[in-house]
This record gives sequence, C-alpha cells and structure tokens, in this order.
Amino acid sequence: MSPRRAIPVLLPALLAGCTRTPAPSPPPPPLVRTFEVTRRGDEPLELRGSVTSQSRIRLGFKQPGVVAAVRVKEGDRVAAGQLVARLDDVDARSQLRMAVAGRDKARRDADRAARLAEEGAVPTGARDDAMSQLEAAEAQVAQAQDALERTRLLAPAAGAVFVRLAEPGETIGAGSPVVVLDTTRTLVVKAGATLRELQTLALGQAATLAEEDGAASLPGRVTSIATTPSPADGLYLIEVTPQAETPLRPGTLLRMRFAGAQARSLRIPLEALVHRQDRDFVFLVEAGPRVRQLPIEVDRAEGGEVVVRAGLSGGERVVAEGAYFLEDGQTVRVLH
Repeated sequence: MSPRRAIPVLLPALLAGCTRTPAPSPPPPPLVRTFEVTRRGDEPLELRGSVTSQSRIRLGFKQPGVVAAVRVKEGDRVAAGQLVARLDDVDARSQLRMAVAGRDKARRDADRAARLAEEGAVPTGARDDAMSQLEAAEAQVAQAQDALERTRLLAPAAGAVFVRLAEPGETIGAGSPVVVLDTTRTLVVKAGATLRELQTLALGQAATLAEEDGAASLPGRVTSIATTPSPADGLYLIEVTPQAETPLRPGTLLRMRFAGAQARSLRIPLEALVHRQDRDFVFLVEAGPRVRQLPIEVDRAEGGEVVVRAGLSGGERVVAEGAYFLEDGQTVRVLH
C-alpha cells in the first residue's frame, strides 16, 4: 500500500485513541473516628443491709403444747442454762405421778416374788417376770420425767434475745421457735448482692457503714461472700464486719458503700465492638494508617460502654465510629 493511501486508514484510529475515557480513580479510604482505651475504676457500689449477730439460734420446745410463760423479752441478756420459757405442765406432772406409782408397785411385787422364790413358794420364772415388770415401770418413769423436762426451754448458751415469737396461751408445735437468741456480741451486717455486683466485691475489701438517718459512718470490711445464690431471691449473701466499736443494735438498717473494684476495668464505646462469626472484635489503628482486627473477650455491657475482660491492655487506639464495615488491614482516614 502506498503511503498516501495509508494515511486515511490510520487517521481514524489515532483520533479514536485520543478520545478514550480515562480509568476512574479508586475511592478514598473510609473515614473513621478513634478512641484511646484507658482503665477506669468502677462506680462505688452501695447496698442496703441489716445488723445481725454473727451467731444466732432459734429456740423451740421439743414437743407440742400450750405456752404457759415466756420469761424473757427482746434485748434481755440471758445466761447459759437460764429458763427462757415453759409449757403448761399439768398433764406431764400427772403422767409422772402415775409412772412413779406404777414403779413403786412393781418394786414391791418384785421384792415379794424374790422372797417367795428363795423360800421355794413360787417358781423362779415368776421372780424373773416381776423383775421385768419393774424394769418396764422404771423406764416409764424416766420417760415421764423427760416429758416434764421438755416443758422447760433453757438457753443453750449465753446471749441476748433478738426477737420473741410466742406469747403465753398460744398453742405451738414441736420445734416452733419461741425466741431467737444472739449468742455472740460480734455484730455483722448482712446484705444480698446480684452477680454483677458480686464482681466488684472481694474478701477484705473496705466498706463504709451508715444508718439510714444519716448518722455518723463506721468503717467495715467484707468478711464473707457466698459462693452460691440464695434459692429464695437469687442473691448472694455477703457479710461486712464493723471495724470499730458500735452502739448499733441487731435489726438496724444500714447503707453499705464499697470502693470501686480492686482491678480497674477497661471500657470501650459500644460502637467500637464488632461481632462476627460468634466472636467479638475491635479494630486497632496502626501506622499507615491501617486497621488490624483484634479479638477480645467481653465481660458486660453498661449503658453505652462495654467492659473488656481480655484482649486489650490499655493505651491502644481503636476505631469507635465506622468499625462495622471495616476489613482487616484496610487503609483508613482518621477523623480528629
């Protein structure tokens, strides 16, 4: 082909190349806002509790009956072995008199049978039967004496009467409490805590105790934490022992204020948490800036924050807004 004829053929191709649309530029990296992870102490915990003796027992009769007398009132000090209350004992005394009379007759019969057996007037079997009847009569006397003794309620240990639950003239069953006795002078404050509240408490932790009317506060320490919840209300029983002499009486209601958790917690905004494939993640912002996906363990959510159990140590910078659509290693723009 001659040069002159080639020019018209190449010209349209050159013109088409000059008018081609340029390739689109890639989209800009996503814009994110970051948050620096820091440790913060939990808010102080406050519970309501009541003062009680460290050791408390419920006293009741071992048999049913009608209450004849209650010899103590609430707040009274009692000594070990002191009579606290008694049941009507008319029937018990009658049974004892009948048992004693039967025993005395059986004893006379046994003595006569033994004398006659020695003389050969009666067989030795008659003597043995009389002795058996005497033993049975003596057992009935012992049983009647025990029944009479059971009409008397004695304090098993020294202490103070916390509450009186029965009055003269009432008919009560065996084991029904008549009085509740505080057997030690050591007072403790008992309260129930939820599982979340329990996570901020520890043995030996300091507490401040104050009456509901705003009276002067007292120092205390946690001395007991239940390992299982109460079946009645699902709460965990805790005990706080006052660390100073106190005029408080059992039954007094107190406010107990505890310092924050001993281990300060790591918290992040709820928006920083990403949940994928049944796992929790955050995106750390690194040089570039690029993001790195990091698995974490979440303890609980509180309001608009998440308490982190493991995975972060504090000081990291994580994506707080825009994290949900990010991918591991992606370049980002940080909004300051």
